[in-house]
Amino acid sequence: MGKWTLETIENVLKGIAQRLSDKQRLLIYRLLISIMVILQRVAESTQEEQEIKMVKSLRRSIMERIRQFVLAFADCEWSAEQVKALWRWVILPHVEVVHRDERSLTVALSSVVGVIAAIAQMPKLFHLLCARLEVENLMTCPLKIMIDSLMWEKTVPRYMNMIRLGIVSMLEYADETPKLIADIEYLPVQRRDDVNYGTSLLVTQMDILLEYIISTLERPSNPAIIGENLKILNGISPFINSKEVAKRFAFCLLHLLERRVKGTKPESIANLLSTLSSIVENLDDPVEVYCKLPKFFAVFDNRTTREVLGNVCDKLGKNPKCTPIDVEILNCLTDLESWNAKRLDEPDFDRRANGYSRIAKIFQKANDPPNLHLLAALAQSNAHTISTIDDIALRAQASLNLRDLNDFIAKPIFNEKEVYYMIDHHLLPLIIRGFRQEQQNVRDEFIRDLNGLVSTFPQHGHLSQMSKAKNVEDPDRDFFENAVHIQIGRRRAGFKILSEQIDSGEVVMRPQILVAYFIPLLRHYMLNVTEKMSSVSDAALELLVSILKKTSWNAYIKIMDQYINQMAQDLESEKAYVRIVCAILDAFHFDATIAKQHEKRGRKQKEVPMEVDVQIVQEPNEGDDEEVNLESQPIDQNAEEEVSPEVVYEKVVKNLLPKLKAAINGKLNPKAKDVHKLAMDAGQKHYQEDDDIRRAPITLAAAKVLLHMPPIVIDHNLHGVIMKLVELLVARSDRVRETARKVMTQVVLELGPRYFPFIIREMEHVMQRGYQVHVLIFTTHLLIGVMRDQLKPGNLDSCLDVIMKLCCEDLFYGAAEEKEVEAIRAKVPEAKAKRTMDTVENVGRFIGIQSLRSVLAPLYEVIETKPTAKVIKSIGEVLRHMAIGIKDNAGISVDTSLVFSHQLLTENVAKMKNNVTNEKKSKGIIKPESCLIIPKEPRRIGEISKHSLKSRSHVFVEYALQILAFVLQNKKLDAGNLADIEKLDPFVSIMAECLALKYDKVNSLALRCVYRMLPYPLPTLHANTKSLCERLFVILADYSAMGNAGNRQTVLELNQLLFKTFDGLIKISSATLLDAKHVELLLNYVATDVLDSAKQATAFALLKTIIAKGIQHPMLIDIIKLLREQAVLSEFPHVQAQCRLVIAAFVGQHPQSRAPKAEIQWWLEQLEYEHEGGRLSASEMLNLFFGNFLPDILDEISLLALVKIGSRLVNDSLPKCRRFCALSIKTLLSNVSEASRNEAFTSCIDWLNSEQEGNYAVAAGIIVQLVNVEGERFRARGAEAITHLSKMLSKEDALETFAENTILSIIEALRTILQHSNLDSNVLLSTVNELLGILSPFCRCVQEMEDVRRAASELIGQSLAMIDAKALTDPSPFDVCDWMIFQMRATKLTDPTAQQAIKNLLSLSSAISDSEKWQNIVERTAKVCHFEIRKLPEQAIRRLFLFKFCAALAMKFKEDTEKLNYIVECFMPSVTREMLKKSTKNTDVLFDMATQVGDLIKGLVGEAEWANLLSKNTREITEKAEDRKISKKEKNVANVEQAITDRQKKYKKKAEAKKRKIDMWKPYRVGKRKRLEDLRAQLSDEDE
Repeated sequence: MGKWTLETIENVLKGIAQRLSDKQRLLIYRLLISIMVILQRVAESTQEEQEIKMVKSLRRSIMERIRQFVLAFADCEWSAEQVKALWRWVILPHVEVVHRDERSLTVALSSVVGVIAAIAQMPKLFHLLCARLEVENLMTCPLKIMIDSLMWEKTVPRYMNMIRLGIVSMLEYADETPKLIADIEYLPVQRRDDVNYGTSLLVTQMDILLEYIISTLERPSNPAIIGENLKILNGISPFINSKEVAKRFAFCLLHLLERRVKGTKPESIANLLSTLSSIVENLDDPVEVYCKLPKFFAVFDNRTTREVLGNVCDKLGKNPKCTPIDVEILNCLTDLESWNAKRLDEPDFDRRANGYSRIAKIFQKANDPPNLHLLAALAQSNAHTISTIDDIALRAQASLNLRDLNDFIAKPIFNEKEVYYMIDHHLLPLIIRGFRQEQQNVRDEFIRDLNGLVSTFPQHGHLSQMSKAKNVEDPDRDFFENAVHIQIGRRRAGFKILSEQIDSGEVVMRPQILVAYFIPLLRHYMLNVTEKMSSVSDAALELLVSILKKTSWNAYIKIMDQYINQMAQDLESEKAYVRIVCAILDAFHFDATIAKQHEKRGRKQKEVPMEVDVQIVQEPNEGDDEEVNLESQPIDQNAEEEVSPEVVYEKVVKNLLPKLKAAINGKLNPKAKDVHKLAMDAGQKHYQEDDDIRRAPITLAAAKVLLHMPPIVIDHNLHGVIMKLVELLVARSDRVRETARKVMTQVVLELGPRYFPFIIREMEHVMQRGYQVHVLIFTTHLLIGVMRDQLKPGNLDSCLDVIMKLCCEDLFYGAAEEKEVEAIRAKVPEAKAKRTMDTVENVGRFIGIQSLRSVLAPLYEVIETKPTAKVIKSIGEVLRHMAIGIKDNAGISVDTSLVFSHQLLTENVAKMKNNVTNEKKSKGIIKPESCLIIPKEPRRIGEISKHSLKSRSHVFVEYALQILAFVLQNKKLDAGNLADIEKLDPFVSIMAECLALKYDKVNSLALRCVYRMLPYPLPTLHANTKSLCERLFVILADYSAMGNAGNRQTVLELNQLLFKTFDGLIKISSATLLDAKHVELLLNYVATDVLDSAKQATAFALLKTIIAKGIQHPMLIDIIKLLREQAVLSEFPHVQAQCRLVIAAFVGQHPQSRAPKAEIQWWLEQLEYEHEGGRLSASEMLNLFFGNFLPDILDEISLLALVKIGSRLVNDSLPKCRRFCALSIKTLLSNVSEASRNEAFTSCIDWLNSEQEGNYAVAAGIIVQLVNVEGERFRARGAEAITHLSKMLSKEDALETFAENTILSIIEALRTILQHSNLDSNVLLSTVNELLGILSPFCRCVQEMEDVRRAASELIGQSLAMIDAKALTDPSPFDVCDWMIFQMRATKLTDPTAQQAIKNLLSLSSAISDSEKWQNIVERTAKVCHFEIRKLPEQAIRRLFLFKFCAALAMKFKEDTEKLNYIVECFMPSVTREMLKKSTKNTDVLFDMATQVGDLIKGLVGEAEWANLLSKNTREITEKAEDRKISKKEKNVANVEQAITDRQKKYKKKAEAKKRKIDMWKPYRVGKRKRLEDLRAQLSDEDE
């Protein structure tokens, strides 16, 4: 019954406690107390064990209900009677004393403790906790009972949690007015004003509570328990007055922080640090806390934790035991970890900047050494700022402070032991961790810091080694300077230079140094395989190879294992890791030649199976923040760790190879087995082919390992590696096959020619069916192609039968037929490729001498089995490519080629003759009478009966002729060597026989050979020149009458060779070789071929030879006339060029040519031709004439030519034509006499004095060319020319009346005269002042005349280059600078104009003596950047050139501090803005330029001043941006309607921009929208 009642009460309290009335609540309470009283009476009266157990069980239950009741009605009013009953019947009877370790604990039943813990959560009943109790003459209270229970081992965890919850509630709950009970006696409690009543109560029991908390913190505990204990400790820590207790607590917290750094929530760490901050102020020896701070500053990266860490430093600085300098550094650390309270994760810039300034002062003025651990913490804080803060100003200040720290510890206030301890245990590990950062600019800062350390401490063990990579004399070869250079090329060069120095022995460092510092530095470059950084990545890999070649075996294999493991784990960067692993294997330099020692055992070894299951142990990555401890050790250059070959062999065979093979099968990483499941759980598809593609490259690493092993290991394992790739090659997925092919090519390249035949045969053995045949053919072609650089003659002979079989299969058998099927080509990409001819060419290139005959056997077989025209044509093409390959075959000598060619020709020409003889004999045989009913169709009258001479040997004749032709083409035979002549002479008769055959290709090749034999003095050839010439005319007659049939490629080639052969024969023979009939015949062909694009080249060559021989014929005049017309009218520039060359060779040299003057006059008339090509050709023809004819001839026509060409120089609309005309004028003036040049100059002066504007430009153009010809000789005429030219520009209306082309011509003439005529200094000065005085309108002309502004600026630049700018009077240098600034602000601005303006500004900057004017120019120039940002934000030309101007100006005035500071002050806002990437257009270009200028300024003003400037300007830019936002918001609030309108316009513009973007991809939308708009407009008009 009682048990049922208690369960009912429990359900009521849990379910509807808040809905009970006061009477119902009182009823339940009385019921519980009544049951408690009854149980108490029963317990006092009974003695039976069974009853006692029942009473205890019921008492526990009733105590639990009372606890639940107290918690359920904690907010209700409790009467005095209720409190008394609780005290009298629940708490008082169940207290006892327990003695533990000389200490008496007052404890109660666990259930009673639970009730007390519930009371501790009721602020109204807190007074009951200090009620007085006396047990065994020991004064106690409920609070002490509850806290003592924490120290009692019998208290169960459930009630321990209740107690801790009650204590936390006492610390956190606000006070409520207590109602003390008169009948209860209370212990005295001191109320504290600054805390609540519950905390005041806990302070009375603080000793036992602290002891409990310390005991839990010192041993491993549940994180939740530690968290609650820390909350308690936070509440009572301000009342810890004992220094011993504070010290003990501090060390517990520090130990806990060290144990719980990784994987702990930031809130928990913040609680620990907050607790620590409340204790450290009372520590007796705060130095013991200093040593923990560096690690905390290194690993805590959350804002909350770092902010609390700053509070710890602040509290620590208030400890009276701290030295003054330590206090200053601690206060600075507090400032450096300050954060903006109004913004999330934003530092307090002002406070941090102040902190950096204070630290700089400490470093400068400190006379006492601070604690090294505080300096280490400062270094870690700076490193964290560099690594995590994006603000460039803070980062610059932190970097500067870190480098200043290096200089500070170098002061004599520190001893050497302290300095080296600081470097080895803090600074160097910090730098190595910095090398592992992802951001490149962060890594650069740590490289600079390392460079500073190397420079500051050259005697330090490690740093002295790294100093060998520096080069103070030549910064371009300094590794540290190159490694941080903004130009990618310089970084790549730095890596390459150091790699070369290590390889050559110029730089010798300990391998431990190279591995510890340089490999972490290279890691991110090696993993970056983007297109932009690919060159740097390659250079980093080269440096890695150079480093690893110097390392010991243990270091090498550790690095190898590390990257192999990461290759298996980081699938996203697998490509990069494969490259790294391959590079590491390239650096394998250990002795593994152990095969002889283990030969017998090696034979018994089995191959490591490809399906081996190897699981690796996870090793820490380089990015882990493990402590790096680098001790400075004495350097022993000769100390080299030796390793036995057996160790290398065992490690590679038993560890490395199994890992690589396991990686191939995806079993290297155990977690990789769950990839499919994880992908499916994430809702993604996973394909098996992705795994195959990922694993394929690993085979390359396995092959590289095998190359460094004994042959027996290669024999046992290479087959498995190759077969795995072959297995991937036969996959159905084309992506897998493509990847496997790429890897196979790399494997083949690594293995070399020795194993190439083995690979080809293995593939051929497996891939024999269906699509696999196409894959095999394609892959074989590819592998042979990539091996070209390694193969040598004879390397392919062992697999030549397989290769030729595949080639025949691809061209003539089943594979060739399947390639014609569209469905097969669509499914098998390899079937689309046609690379057999390239393969055959490579076969010829690397075939051995003994295989020259055997390689033809498969082709003979094909001809016999498939004697079709198509097959024979294909075989001919195969043999042609074979001949091309043999031409480049280094193993086949000239003698071998000639012998082989002669044998083939002799055999096959004889066969062809026999076929002809047999064909003729067959004509005499009487055919039987036809049995067909329908008679045969009668022949047409005059039709010639053609008989087909069936021969299959002509392709081999062609093959032999091609080999001979290539031998002659390579010119390996000496025409003066009698032995070579004897080798060639037998071929002449064979060539004659070939020319008699009726095969176009044979005739063409024979002619090619004959043509190339002509330069050799062959007796047979010279004896039969006449007959050979007659035979050539016969062939020419045969093929010239073919009409359209002659347009076939073979016939066209034959015609060209015929003309080439005629050309050669005419050259080596006398003029009597050809009679008039022959000459006429050839000229007729030439006249026809000149108009044929396919035959023009040979026709022109033959015509040149005829003219050069002086052969005369009336028809030659007509051909030259035709060539003149073609030189002007032809649309093909190459035809025009050939025509001009022939005419130039004819005019003035051939007896039949006309007078040169008449010829020049004709070509001058052609300058007016309407089409551009004709005018250009006429100009070039005149240029040829002017360069070839003597001055006597040119003087007669020079003035006329100048007038004609000069008019075109001005009036021609095309710049190219004007340039050609100028070149012609220059050539003419260069070759005429001095009198003619005087006459030309006089005429130019007369034209300048005329009233016609057109004459001005002509005269100016001629004067320019005259100056270019005469140079300094023009000095006597210079002043007169300048006077007349400047007179033209000085006219008031010159800019309005003269054409732009005229102004440009005059300005160009003036510039050229100043540049080349070398005027007298006095004349030059007056001339320049006069010229610059009239250039103001031209420098400030309208926007459309940009070329005029540029020309005027160039004239000013030329003037400034010749005189001292300070000598300018009117205009002054200030005025000219004003013109240049105007040009920079022009809306239309090009690169040449901007560049020239900047050059002029730079030249004039030193000529302005007035400081105010100089500052005005600099300020206005800098404001052009703001003008471009505001008015032309899409352009960047002004900022780019002005940043260059800023850099040049700063370098120019680097000695003048005042001017340098003003330059920096004016340009720094714009430079900072672009460094912050505030521009939306051209962001990267501007950022790179601003960064380079910033680096230069930093070097000039110093890093400290640079950091301050950067901080100041960054703050101003941020504040301006905030002000603009606030102003915009205020404006929107003040005028809501306008804000709505503006937003609607904004969205409308966005919609229009989106439409334009879509229209680019869908142009039809434009027309459709236009039609709809027109329709709406039409409907609107109709409505009106």
